[in-house]
Amino acid sequence: MGTMKTLAGVLRKGGEPWEITELDLDEPKANEVLVRMKAAGLCHSDEHIRARGTAWSGGTRAPASSRPSAPASPG
Repeated sequence: MGTMKTLAGVLRKGGEPWEITELDLDEPKANEVLVRMKAAGLCHSDEHIRARGTAWSGGTRAPASSRPSAPASPG
């Protein structure tokens, strides 16, 4: 299978526009699955950080619980 490509909305710095970037993904490892996503969304807090340039306390990286992920259940 090799390396796969995906598009991601990347925010390099608060207050700047989203950058749509092509990223390389590793192929699934043992006990992992490949899921085809047809659509994704953005949390309003992500846009708040982009628009106002506000960072999380203690740095600019979001805590793990705030990083994008696929929904736990569809819909």
